[in-house]
Amino acid sequence: MSAFCDHLLGPVCYPVMKKGQWAATTEFKINLTRPVSRGIVDGYAPIQTFGRTQAVVRIDVLNEGRVAAIAQGTVTIMEPRA
Repeated sequence: MSAFCDHLLGPVCYPVMKKGQWAATTEFKINLTRPVSRGIVDGYAPIQTFGRTQAVVRIDVLNEGRVAAIAQGTVTIMEPRA
Protein backbone atom coordinates (compact mmCIF):
# COMPACT_ATOMS: atom_id res chain seq x y z
CA MET A 1 0.00 0.00 0.00
CA SER A 2 2.86 2.35 0.80
CA ALA A 3 4.52 1.79 -2.58
CA PHE A 4 1.17 2.27 -4.35
CA CYS A 5 0.72 5.66 -2.67
CA ASP A 6 4.28 6.73 -3.39
CA HIS A 7 3.87 5.83 -7.06
CA LEU A 8 0.82 8.08 -7.29
CA LEU A 9 2.36 10.96 -5.37
CA GLY A 10 4.91 12.28 -7.88
CA PRO A 11 3.45 11.47 -11.30
CA VAL A 12 0.17 13.23 -10.55
CA CYS A 13 2.16 16.50 -10.53
CA TYR A 14 3.75 16.07 -13.96
CA PRO A 15 0.86 17.48 -16.02
CA VAL A 16 1.13 20.83 -14.19
CA MET A 17 4.93 21.04 -13.99
CA LYS A 18 7.14 22.91 -16.45
CA LYS A 19 8.93 20.90 -19.11
CA GLY A 20 12.05 19.25 -17.70
CA GLN A 21 11.04 19.52 -14.03
CA TRP A 22 10.66 16.37 -11.97
CA ALA A 23 9.10 15.50 -8.61
CA ALA A 24 10.99 13.91 -5.72
CA THR A 25 9.06 12.53 -2.76
CA THR A 26 10.02 14.49 0.35
CA GLU A 27 7.72 12.72 2.79
CA PHE A 28 4.37 11.07 3.10
CA LYS A 29 2.06 9.72 5.78
CA ILE A 30 -0.45 6.94 5.35
CA ASN A 31 -3.42 5.84 7.44
CA LEU A 32 -4.44 2.26 6.72
CA THR A 33 -8.18 1.97 7.34
CA ARG A 34 -8.93 -1.60 6.23
CA PRO A 35 -7.03 -4.61 4.93
CA VAL A 36 -6.91 -5.36 1.21
CA SER A 37 -6.68 -9.04 0.32
CA ARG A 38 -8.37 -9.17 -3.09
CA GLY A 39 -10.32 -7.18 -5.61
CA ILE A 40 -9.62 -3.98 -7.47
CA VAL A 41 -7.69 -1.15 -5.85
CA ASP A 42 -8.21 2.39 -7.16
CA GLY A 43 -6.21 5.46 -6.20
CA TYR A 44 -7.30 9.08 -6.43
CA ALA A 45 -4.65 11.72 -5.91
CA PRO A 46 -5.78 15.34 -6.20
CA ILE A 47 -3.14 18.02 -5.76
CA GLN A 48 -3.94 20.09 -2.66
CA THR A 49 -1.32 22.80 -3.18
CA PHE A 50 1.20 23.37 -5.94
CA GLY A 51 3.94 25.94 -5.53
CA ARG A 52 7.23 26.86 -7.15
CA THR A 53 9.30 24.33 -5.17
CA GLN A 54 6.85 21.86 -3.65
CA ALA A 55 3.42 20.30 -3.92
CA VAL A 56 1.14 18.56 -1.44
CA VAL A 57 -1.02 15.67 -2.64
CA ARG A 58 -3.80 13.77 -0.88
CA ILE A 59 -4.23 10.14 -1.87
CA ASP A 60 -7.41 8.13 -1.32
CA VAL A 61 -7.11 4.39 -1.90
CA LEU A 62 -10.32 2.46 -2.49
CA ASN A 63 -10.79 -1.30 -2.57
CA GLU A 64 -14.03 -2.35 -4.22
CA GLY A 65 -15.39 1.13 -3.50
CA ARG A 66 -14.46 1.18 0.20
CA VAL A 67 -11.73 3.38 1.67
CA ALA A 68 -8.66 1.25 2.40
CA ALA A 69 -6.13 4.02 3.03
CA ILE A 70 -5.76 7.78 3.16
CA ALA A 71 -2.37 9.36 2.62
CA GLN A 72 -0.86 12.79 2.26
CA GLY A 73 2.52 13.53 0.79
CA THR A 74 4.87 16.31 -0.19
CA VAL A 75 7.06 16.36 -3.27
CA THR A 76 9.90 18.73 -4.03
CA ILE A 77 9.71 20.17 -7.53
CA MET A 78 13.19 19.80 -9.00
CA GLU A 79 14.51 21.95 -11.83
CA PRO A 80 16.05 20.36 -14.92
CA ARG A 81 19.67 19.35 -14.60
CA ALA A 82 22.11 21.43 -16.61
